[in-house]
Amino acid sequence: MSLLGKILAILNLLTLIGAGMLSTMVYAQRQSWTHTLFLANLYLDGLPVDENEVDRSGAPVAERIGSATLTAMFGSADVPKTQEGSVREVAQDLIKRIKGEVDPDKQANMVRVYAQAIVSQPGEWEDLISMMEAKDNRGAALMALGYVCRPIFREHSMPTAFIKKDRIKELMGDEAGSTSLASPNEYISGDTLLADNAVFEKLLKSDSPKRIATWAMLAKLDLLFDSAGISLMGADNKQAQIPGSDGAAIPLDPRTRKLVTARLLTILGLAGDQASDKINRLVSVVGPRAFLVAMEAEAADMRALNTEIEYRLKQSMERFVQRHSATIEEIRGLDREHTRLQTDLSDIKTLLDRQPALIEERKKNLAKLEADLKRLRGDSDGLFQSLQAGAKNLYQRRRDLQGIVEHVSQLEKRARDLELR
Repeated sequence: MSLLGKILAILNLLTLIGAGMLSTMVYAQRQSWTHTLFLANLYLDGLPVDENEVDRSGAPVAERIGSATLTAMFGSADVPKTQEGSVREVAQDLIKRIKGEVDPDKQANMVRVYAQAIVSQPGEWEDLISMMEAKDNRGAALMALGYVCRPIFREHSMPTAFIKKDRIKELMGDEAGSTSLASPNEYISGDTLLADNAVFEKLLKSDSPKRIATWAMLAKLDLLFDSAGISLMGADNKQAQIPGSDGAAIPLDPRTRKLVTARLLTILGLAGDQASDKINRLVSVVGPRAFLVAMEAEAADMRALNTEIEYRLKQSMERFVQRHSATIEEIRGLDREHTRLQTDLSDIKTLLDRQPALIEERKKNLAKLEADLKRLRGDSDGLFQSLQAGAKNLYQRRRDLQGIVEHVSQLEKRARDLELR
């Protein structure tokens, strides 16, 4: 091969090497841009709801989430890559803490943190409070059944409340006689539950009212976790589901499931530790859009609840005033009298508190007056002596003047005698 051919061959080789390096750089940059765009979408939309969620190209989103992506989003790779996994973490933690706590009161308070977060109706809130404050099993059982038989979802239309059959199985154990368990469906309607006397009798045999309250609150939470595809009781669901009108499980479509899961995570996240890092992680899991929608729904529930409570308080106040107007007026009069007596008592107390200071001040004034009197007495004694001396001197002058007058009279008499001669 000639020299020129060798040079051309070397140049071709260098060109191929440069093109390969350029392609590698372009590919790496493209991969970086693609990952940045993917990460940005995750920040906006949150983690995929489960392993089956796909992107626009039809590829599973969860498969593209690796350790680097999780670390970039949460600062750690030890984080579930789906919202379903986050819900499972909450469920497992709740179940673990319940099983690890033997005190019924502490168990009930532990579950109440989450149960009270899903309250959206004044009646449901009243049932929850009454159930937690029940002093005996009968009162707790009645309140528990009323609490369970109220719907909690506003995203879905449900003709009545439901309870998961597995929750009734857990309560009944080996005992037979429950008519609710005869249903072939996975969920039991509230009407059927209220008619099941065996369930009520079993609740009456519970260890304490707090055990009944814990069971009822977990039954309420069952429906919420089932809608996210996670089961608190029984085997994990194969799908995210809610009860239908007949109690059969109805699967949720992916979009609705994502909204419900985001709402669930938001409610439970806000009910627990509200540290800023926990909230930031929650927003990253569900995405700011879904978080905002969930917060708006939560705010709407709170506004409706607050409006209803204010209305009830106003009605209650009006009835109270109407029924006890005379007593209220008497109490107001007593209050005014009490205020007056309090003012008088305060004045007397102030005066009594000032007595020592006033006595000291009067003692000082008395001592000063005594000193002034003593000084004035001394001055008056000297003045009296001076006046006595002056009086004596004046008396002597008067006698002298009388002598002079007599002498002058004699001289006048002698002068007249001399004139007569």
